[in-house]
This record gives sequence, C-alpha cells and structure tokens, in this order.
Amino acid sequence: MKNVEFTCPKCGEIHLEEIMVDVTVTSMMSDLCIEDGFVNCRYIKQTNEDGIVDHYRCENCSYVLTINGDIVNDLEGLARWFVENEQIGY
Repeated sequence: MKNVEFTCPKCGEIHLEEIMVDVTVTSMMSDLCIEDGFVNCRYIKQTNEDGIVDHYRCENCSYVLTINGDIVNDLEGLARWFVENEQIGY
C-alpha cells in the first residue's frame, strides 16, 4: 500500500473533495436557539447513505480531476489519476 498526497495541478492546494449525488445526509443537531427569527444550531454528527460519486475536485479552486478528458468518478479512476499525475507519496 502506498500513501498519496493530493496537490491541485491548477492552484497547488492540498484538499480534495468527493462530490456525490443522490445521497441522503442525516445530521444530528444540538444547542438549538432562535435568533432574529431563524434557528441556529451546532451539528455534532453527520452520516451519508447511498449516493453516487459524481466527481472529485479541489476544495479551493474546484478543479475537476479528469483522465484523457473523462471525469474521474470512482476509486479506481482516482487511483489511476494519482499514478498518472505522479502524486504517490511516502
């Protein structure tokens, strides 16, 4: 097993996002209060159910990962992107 480290080829930042569609997100809320007619709260737990990966992108600049013009949308493609972009880490 080899670790990888994402570095965006467009902006150089290091945070990668997985964008999913058709997903159910459940959030546990606490510390609810009403302020100026709106409820404010703190989210203490969040879970995702089902869903399909639509694409992977840089959190900073929204650069979408592609291979030969095709959007990377699964873990096998993501592994291939890391290898082809020489981002194999330690």
